[in-house]
Order: sequence, then C-alpha cells, then structure tokens
Amino acid sequence: AVANGDVKSPSVATKIRFRERRFNDDGILVEFDVDPRETAPPEVPRLQQDTHVLTWLKEFGDSGKYGHSTFTIENPALRALLQVTLAHYPHLSADNDIIIMSSPFEPLVHNWSVLTALAKNDEGGDAVNNLKKQLERVRPSTGLSLTQENLAALAILASPNAARGAMEDLGRLLDQVRSTPELELYFDDLEAQGKAESIAFEYLWTIFPPGELVLASPFMGLPQVFIVKQSLAFFTRSRDGKRTWNLACWSYDWNGTTFDRVAVTFPFEEFKGTRAINTLACHPLRFYRDDEAQNEKNSPTLRNKLIERGKHFRDLCISPRGSQMFEYSGSALARGTGIRRMKGQGDEDDNRSMMLGYGHGQISIQDKQPKIIEVRCIVIGKVAKYTLTRSGQINDGDRVMVDFKSYLQHGPQSNGPAPIGKIYYSDGDHECHCANCLANTDLKENQKFGYDSVSRTDKFEDTQYLICPPRVLGYHLHGKKWVELEVSKVKSIKNKNIKNAFESLELKADQKLLIESLVKSHTSGKGHQPGGKPFMEDFMKGKGNGLVILLHGPPGVGKTLTAESVAQVAGRPLFSVSVSDVGLQPAQVEHNLEILFELAAAWQAVMLFDEADVFLESRSSSNADLNRNALVSVLLRVLEYYDGILILTTNRIKTFDIAVQSRVNLAIKYSDLNDSQKRKIFKKFISQLDEDKAENKGDIKRWIDDDDNIDEFRGLNGRQIRNILFSAASLASGRDGKVRLEDIKGILRQTQTFQSHLKVMTESAREKAEVDYQRG
Repeated sequence: AVANGDVKSPSVATKIRFRERRFNDDGILVEFDVDPRETAPPEVPRLQQDTHVLTWLKEFGDSGKYGHSTFTIENPALRALLQVTLAHYPHLSADNDIIIMSSPFEPLVHNWSVLTALAKNDEGGDAVNNLKKQLERVRPSTGLSLTQENLAALAILASPNAARGAMEDLGRLLDQVRSTPELELYFDDLEAQGKAESIAFEYLWTIFPPGELVLASPFMGLPQVFIVKQSLAFFTRSRDGKRTWNLACWSYDWNGTTFDRVAVTFPFEEFKGTRAINTLACHPLRFYRDDEAQNEKNSPTLRNKLIERGKHFRDLCISPRGSQMFEYSGSALARGTGIRRMKGQGDEDDNRSMMLGYGHGQISIQDKQPKIIEVRCIVIGKVAKYTLTRSGQINDGDRVMVDFKSYLQHGPQSNGPAPIGKIYYSDGDHECHCANCLANTDLKENQKFGYDSVSRTDKFEDTQYLICPPRVLGYHLHGKKWVELEVSKVKSIKNKNIKNAFESLELKADQKLLIESLVKSHTSGKGHQPGGKPFMEDFMKGKGNGLVILLHGPPGVGKTLTAESVAQVAGRPLFSVSVSDVGLQPAQVEHNLEILFELAAAWQAVMLFDEADVFLESRSSSNADLNRNALVSVLLRVLEYYDGILILTTNRIKTFDIAVQSRVNLAIKYSDLNDSQKRKIFKKFISQLDEDKAENKGDIKRWIDDDDNIDEFRGLNGRQIRNILFSAASLASGRDGKVRLEDIKGILRQTQTFQSHLKVMTESAREKAEVDYQRG
C-alpha cells in the first residue's frame, strides 16, 4: 500500500519537492514529503503542485537501505528543454505531459556536457547556439519534419523568459543528479581527472552514449566499428558472483538482398580498480590512438582505412551472379562442411548440424584439404562463446565463392543473422517503431534508421562504409567448407581462363579439342542463334540445355584433373560433390541434389560429381536392387532440367544405365597410363623446380628417361607420381631445400612395397563388398 500525508504547507516554497517511499513500522509502504534540510527527515506537509518544477523521490528497501531515486518533471518549460535537447536519445518520451526518469539517469549523464553548458546559459557556447537553431526549426517556412511533441516543446521555449527559466531549473536538476549516491563518486573522480582516460567497471555505461561509434575486434582481431544502440547501468551476476555488463550496439551487414543494421551485444566482465579506456576490448572510437598516422604524416588514419575496406566489402557483397569467384590467401573461420539441413536427418544428425552451426574453427586456405585448427564451442543460452586458435598466414592463393545468400540458405547457420567471428547477437533489436520515433529526425540520425533495407544500387555515405564488417561469407571450393573470409585478402582473379592444366592433360589431342569446344560453346552461348534462341530445342521447353560429360576409367589417370581443367577453360568455379554429400536414401537424394544443383546454378559453376558409380549403373528388375534403381532414377530426373555443366566420374562400373547414356553429351574412357605418359608426368612436375631447388636436375631427368628404369614406374598412376615427388620435396624442405634423386628413389621403393601389400587386401575387400552389395 502507498499512503500520502496531507498537513499544512511549509513556510518556504522550494523548486524541488522531495519525497521518500519507505516501509513504516507496520511493514506498510508509505510515501511522504521530506525536508532536505533535516538530517532525520520527518513527515512534512504535501506541497502545492504548481510551486515546484520537479518532484524528487527516494526509494528505500524493506531493510531501510537506500535503493534508487526517481524524478518527475511536470513543469512545461523544463520538460520542453529536455525534450528538445534529448530528442536524439532512444526510448525517451514525454507522454502524458511529464518526464519520469530513475537513477542513475543515463540520458542526462550521457549528455552531461551539453546539459551543463545549457544550464550555465553561455550565450557564445555551442549548446546554446544549437538550441537557438532548434528554435528556428519551429518556423513553418523551414519545411522540416518534426514530431508534434517537438513542435509543442519548441513553441514553449520560443519565449525568452521561459527558456531562461528552464535553463536555471535545469541547473538545479543537475546539481541534484550529481549528488545522487549512485553518481556522487563518479562525478568526484571525473572532476579529479579533468578528462576521463580511465574508467571503473561500475561506470562503464557512462562512456557509451547511444549513437557513439565504438571500436572492437570480434573477427580475427581486426578492428571493426559499431554504433551504440543502448547503454544502461544494468549488471547481471553469474553463479560465481561475478558481474557482467552488456553493451548493445548496431553492426552492419549484407543478407544477400539488402544491407541492414544488426543488433549485437558486447559483454564486459567485472574488473577491479580502473582501466585505461583505450585498452578495453570495446571502447569509443574517439579514444583510439592512431600512432602510425601520427608518426607518418602521409599514413592514412584508421578511419580512412576502414572506409576503404568498407568500400571493398560492399563491392564484394554486390558482385553479380557469375562474378562471385575470387582468390584468397590467408586464414579463415570455418563453420561447417557441406550442405546444412539435408532432408531426412535424424536426431543425431540434427545435433551434429547444430554444433557445426554454432562451433567454428580457424582454417588455413592452402591445400586442397584445409586443416581445421580447432573446432570448439560452449553454448550459453541463445548465444555461443567461441574459443579459437590462431593459424599462420598462407601465401598461396585459392578459389572461394563470396555468397551471403547461399551461405545463409544452405550453410551451417540454422537461423539468425550472419556470423562475424566471436560476436554475440542480441535476441531481437527491441527498437521502438512508434509513429513519434519514426518521425523523430534526431533519433533517426542518432540510430541510423536510414541504414536499413539499403539495396545494392543505393549509395553509401562514409559512416556506412566505416561500420562495414571486416569479413565476408563464402564457400571454399577445394575444402568444401563454409567460411568467413577477411575482406582485405579477397582478391580478384586476374586470369580465370588459364589453360596450363588443360594442356598438361594426358589425353588425345582430338579429345582435348572436343572437350574445349563443347565447354566454350556452352559457356559463351554460341550454340544459340542471334537473339538468344538455340539452334535446336527439346520438344519440352527447358529440357536438355545442360552439358553432361562422363569420365570413366581407373584411378589416377587424370579424370579429376580433366574436370579442373574444364572449369579453368570455362573461367568458372569447380563445385565438387560426392556421394557423401548427396546420401544414399532415395527420399533424401532428390532433395539434396536439387540443393546442390541450385548452388551450382547460382555460382554458374562446373559441377563435378566424383565417383558417382552407384548413380550410373544399369537398373534391374530385382527387388534387391530397388534402392539402387531409385537412385539412378532420381539423378536422371534432376538432370533433365539442369542447364549447367556437369562432369560425372567413375573408377569402375559394370554396366551403364541406358537412360544415363542418353543424357550424356560426351563420354571419355581413360585407360591406365602407358610408360611414355608416366614419364611426361614425372617431367612436368620436375620442370617446376628451379635449378637451385634440386641437387642435380639433369641427373633426375636422365633417370626418368633411362629405359632400364622403366620397370620401376610400372603400376604407378598419375596421383601416385605426384605424391612421390611432393614427398621428396617435403624431405628437401626439412633438410637443405634441395630435391635429391636418392630421395625420389627411396620413396618410390616404399610406395611399390606398400602397393603390393595393398593390392592383395584391396582385391579381397572388393570381392566381399560386391557380394554384400548384391545381397542388398
């Protein structure tokens, strides 16, 4: 219960009415007026409402301990002054003709310097001049859009006496605020320092006013600028008793269609004493010290660097379809392999996908199978806290697709905004979208409402570029991983149409020419008449427009290299998939294939379906083969309307399905490499060595050409030759950097010994597998 006492008015009227709310001796919550001049405040009479500018209420808990203070402003002039001065501040409204605010009064503290300047009524100061400019806006001729609240407030302040009186009353309010128990120590420290360069944990919120630009490094330690969304003096406490303070900010990102603000949170764990503000993991940009720019006059400032990076980010995001493949050198964050949420996953698979979505590791894009340095995550409520291990820098470029839309549709993030390193996303933006806020031009500018729903053709201003993240989302083609990539290390590919690999293929000249001609004709549209109409069309519109190439033969003879070469000749990405990406359950396969073909179409990629034996074998009428028959039928159905380039490879197949044959535009059979081809492959790799990287390059070439050594090459395929020479190079790099013939011979002998043992085991395992497969 809340009780009020009514007794005689005091002899002296004051500008501030002081009240307290306490529990009395009977345990009833009562509210009463107090005289601030008394040390032990007695109950005093309730004062006349119109004699006071504001009411100041102190609240106490059931133990009698002070809790917090609240003020209520009903005076029209003071209310109008705060309303105009704080028009930019979020979640601050003057509904019902009053302003109510509780300690520690964040809106006032965040705008303290402006408010104190107004209270002093410094005619030449910026604060007073800005107020005068605001008053000019009340004139109808300005044509500016103002809320009804602001128009009414400005009309009140248009009277010089009202404005002067409001400033005096503002001074009284600020004096009372600075004496509040929660803020008294803060202001004492601020006066002692002169200018705040360090801060205590308790007062972190004071240096982050809404709209402030702040600097943090959630993605691989790279600087990124955010806009403060909300900064309240609210602390949470963990089970171990430690407190955490959370800062709400806006990030900026691309979702594949538009650029939008994204709500994020920066947690600060409790610390003792004070810390230098510019050493905080997240701190106002104004406290950043750009030593490099200060030491070198021509060196660009951090702000300029981030603006330039933001321009590159935007260009990468809006890259048109068919131009999303880039070269990348450096580290990346991997958040999952393959396609997320395949149809028909069980609970176990769903859990695994969730972990891929939340957990991530750092990979080095260098080899065709990048190593995951670490994948570890701790899920806390609706956010994830990540632990990462930094990997080294990689100098070798590799191909990546930059594609936010595909990442968000098919990648490891099950829902929510795109990931940015270790960032915490807020659960909703909690932004007010009432008519008053949407019409408030000061608030819109402070919180950058206009930065939402920005299309690829809309122009950016410098602040938009400044707050762009340092990463883009994409897919690492060789590693088959969804990745976050560092913007500055994503480079355009100077020459996509390289033919080196294609020319090195051990294929007949007429086969090479046929492949090259078909691919170039398909990618350039030369199979069409002027105006885009094909020379010939299927009876069913949309069918049969793809180019399907089948490569079949033993392993290590160049099938995969052929696919890579086709992609290079076409100047397109090579999108490699396998049976493990597609699955073997017919109910899943069609859905999964549609997703994979959709990605290949979006990227205008050459799609490589490696080791597709089970999808190509002839169907039969046996019940035991119903599952395999269904897989073949599914592939045929999906192929029917695919209009891209698809390369199918297989190492062994008993019989080709007749329907598969009818959908293949070109089939090439590969045989085991002959002695001459093996020598050519050896020489092509050796020719890549600089003279100073081999102990005696001439001796190695003579050994390759010596007919007496040809038996040593028998049984080797192209991949094994590559592995032998690469292993020899690895030995050299760990020794003196020179490849030796003795190393090549030693590794060759070990390979042959292993191969002879493996041959026996493989044949036995293959026979058993084929029997099991036939049994179904």
